[in-house]
Amino acid sequence: MNADIRYGIVGVCMSLAALAFVVSASAASLTVVSDTITTSAPSATTTHTIQFTVTNAVPPSGTIVITPHTNAFEIPFDFGVEDVDFAYATTSGGPYTARSLAAAATATDDGVIVASGTLGAVTVELNSTEGLAAGDRVRIILGQGASHGAVADSSIENPASVGSYRINVATKQPGGAAIDDAKAMIAIVQQVTVSVTPTILAPTRSNGLPSGALAAGNTTIEISLETDELAHCRYATSTNTLYDNMTEDFDQSLSQIHSVVISGHNDSTSYIYYVRCADAQGTENDDDYPISFSLNNTPASDSSLVNTVVGNATGGGPGGRGGAGSIPNGSEKLFLASATLSGWAPPLSSIVVLKDGKVSSRVQAKFNGTFQAVVTDMERGTYTFMAYVEDKKLRTSSRFTSTLTLQSGTNNTLSNIVLPPTISLSASQIEPGAGVVISGEGAPGRVVEIFLTKLGAAPGEFLKVTATSSLGVPGSADGEWSVPVDTTGLVKGTYRVRARILVDASLQESSSNFTSISLGIGESPAPDFSLLSDLNGDTKVNLIDFSILLSAWGQGDVPADINSDGTVNLSDVSILLFNWTG
Repeated sequence: MNADIRYGIVGVCMSLAALAFVVSASAASLTVVSDTITTSAPSATTTHTIQFTVTNAVPPSGTIVITPHTNAFEIPFDFGVEDVDFAYATTSGGPYTARSLAAAATATDDGVIVASGTLGAVTVELNSTEGLAAGDRVRIILGQGASHGAVADSSIENPASVGSYRINVATKQPGGAAIDDAKAMIAIVQQVTVSVTPTILAPTRSNGLPSGALAAGNTTIEISLETDELAHCRYATSTNTLYDNMTEDFDQSLSQIHSVVISGHNDSTSYIYYVRCADAQGTENDDDYPISFSLNNTPASDSSLVNTVVGNATGGGPGGRGGAGSIPNGSEKLFLASATLSGWAPPLSSIVVLKDGKVSSRVQAKFNGTFQAVVTDMERGTYTFMAYVEDKKLRTSSRFTSTLTLQSGTNNTLSNIVLPPTISLSASQIEPGAGVVISGEGAPGRVVEIFLTKLGAAPGEFLKVTATSSLGVPGSADGEWSVPVDTTGLVKGTYRVRARILVDASLQESSSNFTSISLGIGESPAPDFSLLSDLNGDTKVNLIDFSILLSAWGQGDVPADINSDGTVNLSDVSILLFNWTG
């Protein structure tokens, strides 16, 4: 194929803790190597938790040597055996078992040898009776986090300069001959600070709620809106009222989400509240932001208008969950909210919808690729909704994500969603110059854009190809797409393969969500933690991905388990923050 061949990769931003992974090996390679540190600040003292899996057995009196990056990390002169914990777990699984440590190895104790300074190392010499078997998992804690023996009182000092640094872990024979080794990478970053920049623009107001027609019987209603900066908002019932002349407040403190509960509403009546806000610098809105709605004239006994019946529900005050007073001043119903997600996906594919990280519904796309999913019975509040595709070949797409603030008795709509395509490769590893077929499923009648980006190359360089869905009249289009790629001219390495939908070819509008997969040319695909950290496939690692990770906390076998250790935990947070783009 004739294409402009370029290569590139997204960079790394910041980290609160660092998780290491294997980057090279000189003998056989230790596996599942990680080093989690308690702080990544320059010149700070930190505890290192080093874990790895033994590839080849280490005999009794063999050694494990941990060597920090020379002339970077400093091992204090008072660092000793009391600052080290050593534990292992067998291949059969189970918890770690601590091993006894001493200043010198004996028949029962493992010895700890410390060479201090910036050229130092920590060596654990196995006792003369018990070695380590192939497949054993090892955990070594260095620093004040050690607790198995005496009280630890010393920790290794981080480098003074920001940057990436290596920690070498090696296993050796009793005579010093190498068995296995691997290197881990640690990122040292400046501490994050937050500053407020004054603005001369008045706050931007949005998402005013409620709106439209509401169910009857709600004498007490919560009014809310959002601003793009910290602000204090007021309201009036007549237009063109200056902010300083308004007497009714939403809340007393500066905020970006504003709400107030107002009583005295009547059925068959329309209401308009005019809102103005002032930011922290006192810059006020000089125009009205109207929030308008009306109450239906619905008999309280008409249960078709409500979701759930509750006995004698009381009016919702500040922080309440809505509802109404007793008849005749209100209804005995609790009016719950719903959300409708609709758009396009591969025909006959399954659409999985999650609410706050938990599966809420699963619907099937129609023959023409349209779908609609409704999430019901929600009390007022803020919810995060996610949706992804599971196609006919059980391939999954990246996740569409949106956050909504819902009010009582409202139906909220997210429409015109074009879900990302699914993607697969004819082979995950090919020889240089060989061809590979990239395929998947997407919304019918759409063009799929595909980008190949080499890991480690300069930003902005990539190979771009396009594929057109298998088109047809509604009812017969299957949404399947496929494109062969000639890799002649692509050098050896791991490539990130991303696919997205071109929403409107004439306007060149593309979906912001990519579905990604790794391809190895001349090598097995290397772990791409920056790709795995982009949980919603929008090529950024930011608060949306962090929110997705938190919603899956403690779960296993989910995309948020970035390092595939079986649980979404702090290690996955460390990887995500290491690859942060903002």
